[in-house]
Amino acid sequence: MKDDNTSVLGRKALTSYKGQFREDKMYGKGHFCFQDGSQYDGQFHDNKCNGFGTFESRRTIEHIEGNEKFVRSELEYKYTGYFKDNEKHG
Repeated sequence: MKDDNTSVLGRKALTSYKGQFREDKMYGKGHFCFQDGSQYDGQFHDNKCNGFGTFESRRTIEHIEGNEKFVRSELEYKYTGYFKDNEKHG
């Protein structure tokens, strides 16, 4: 059991979590990267975003100039506030 320990969890590089666990569940402060590149940094309870945190989604923009390819990431959406059961709350 990993009560109140900080660990890193990854699944085939599709998602990742770095933060605290309780009874093998994300619990407490942590940072989660979703498969689509979106990220949540904040409080977790029973593997869900619960409490205060920040959710950001980004989009990738590619363009070509001559023989060079440029890729950049732009902030698409950001919410900072309270979450309950993985949804914005408040």
